[in-house]
Amino acid sequence: LPGSDGPANLDAAIRAVASDKLDGGVVLMDGLIHAPRYVRKTHTSRGGAFESHPVTLGEITDKGIVRFAHLDPFPFAFPAVLAPAPVALHVALMGDHGQLLSFVEAAGYRGLVIAGLGGGHVHPLMVPQLEQLATRMPVLVGSRTGSGTTLGTTYGYAGGEIDLLGRGITLTGWLAPVKARVALSLLLGAGATSDEITAFFAASGGASGRS
Repeated sequence: LPGSDGPANLDAAIRAVASDKLDGGVVLMDGLIHAPRYVRKTHTSRGGAFESHPVTLGEITDKGIVRFAHLDPFPFAFPAVLAPAPVALHVALMGDHGQLLSFVEAAGYRGLVIAGLGGGHVHPLMVPQLEQLATRMPVLVGSRTGSGTTLGTTYGYAGGEIDLLGRGITLTGWLAPVKARVALSLLLGAGATSDEITAFFAASGGASGRS
């Protein structure tokens, strides 16, 4: 056997490309077939360092490729994006009142993604700034937890997901904040409309309070 890394991953990639079991770009690591939208590195160095939540697409066995799941394409086809738009990423922390958010627009960012607490929440004192920014640029909130989707109908306190939706903020669903940042950067760079941005994140289980 070629091993668990390096040559093994290259061997798996060649076998996958030569098959008729793929329906788009994938990530092949440690014998598993991952969807780029969900795969993330969860350990610094071990062989099985890559995991996918909520689903792994398949596995490469000694008999061939086995598919576990197929994903619908996103509702926006990216054209060639020569200049991705600058999008800021801010990690929400306990006691963080959003002091840095006043610099986002002045620094030239065209969008903002918050890596929120729990199911997609922020400190109540951060809410007014996010609401103001959402009138001038897309503001997204995801979850920094590492797995699971943002909530939509559970918490209504100031800074909870229900409250954020009511203030025109978009929730990223199953997309991790770092991936949501890449997606928003490409969407804005491709000239996507507000409705197209909303539909994109809705397709990943998110939601938007934008009218």
